[in-house]
Amino acid sequence: MSSLTPGSPLDRGSLRSALSAPLLIAALGFAAMYVPVYWWAANGIWQSDEQAHGALILLVMVWLFWGLRGPIAAAPNEPAPGWGWPIFVFGLLVYFVGRVVNITIL
Repeated sequence: MSSLTPGSPLDRGSLRSALSAPLLIAALGFAAMYVPVYWWAANGIWQSDEQAHGALILLVMVWLFWGLRGPIAAAPNEPAPGWGWPIFVFGLLVYFVGRVVNITIL
């Protein structure tokens, strides 16, 4: 006998709808941040001879992280809410400085 009743808030349908809005917002936020950066790189800096390997490095990094997605997902989770906001603010600051000052490595 299942511990979840059909009207339970933890059933599969309501869980999917509860997670879809935050995931959609996060995906749109990442797209708003990174699509312009990669578009600029593909049409700008990656066209030069010195930086043409940038796209290959990006593909290798995606391939490596894709191969590690299982072990990363299986890693034990220990919530650390005190670190979330400082890391988020630091990442946003690095992104902002890199865009404003035009530091391509950031």
